[in-house]
Amino acid sequence: MPSLGVYHENISALDTLLCSRMARGRAFAAIRSREQRFSLVRRIAYAAGAGALPVLMLWRIARRVMKDRALARQFLLVSPLVFLGAVAWSTGESAGYLSTAASRTPR
Repeated sequence: MPSLGVYHENISALDTLLCSRMARGRAFAAIRSREQRFSLVRRIAYAAGAGALPVLMLWRIARRVMKDRALARQFLLVSPLVFLGAVAWSTGESAGYLSTAASRTPR
């Protein structure tokens, strides 16, 4: 019977977290653009709109978390880090839409 291993990287350094979020945002956009065959105009529009993502992401996360009063205080304490992670993600996503990798046709 095959076995399955799960690995979780616990990121404890801010620079590592931000680099990881940026890389994931960039990869997400590149894959999304290729798979959905975004035109150049659509990729530019999505890249421009990515600037609104940090506020939207923080709002969506806060709405879910604030339903649990026990988590609300903790979330408020870490929300600046959550916001920085969202900024890094959206920066990477914007770059991903504009990258040459996003314009390649999937094989």
